[in-house]
Amino acid sequence: MKAYDITWDTDGEDVALPNEVEIPAHMTDLDEISDYITNVTGFCHKGFGVTGSVHNKPEDRLIRSMSKGHGLAYSVNENDLYRVSYIGGVSRFAVFCLNIKLFIMWLKRRRNRHVK
Repeated sequence: MKAYDITWDTDGEDVALPNEVEIPAHMTDLDEISDYITNVTGFCHKGFGVTGSVHNKPEDRLIRSMSKGHGLAYSVNENDLYRVSYIGGVSRFAVFCLNIKLFIMWLKRRRNRHVK
């Protein structure tokens, strides 16, 4: 798993920072991942994306299209359920609505899996 599209908070410093950071497999909590990124690089950030074993599903594309280049943070749990915790420049209500949409997509995918 890795963090990508990291929006760094450098306070205007011109610093070469990575676009991606490998995340240890045992980390699943976004706060823990956030702290890990800061500890590894020594710099704070304003958001990031996280890849899992699958990272080009419709849910990933929907989340990336909503972020429009702003910082974002989301996670995918062991049941493949997506949860967005932050998108820069987007209201909390919009994030809430996006999470409902992601949940509905997850339910449909699970239902289709069981129908076959």
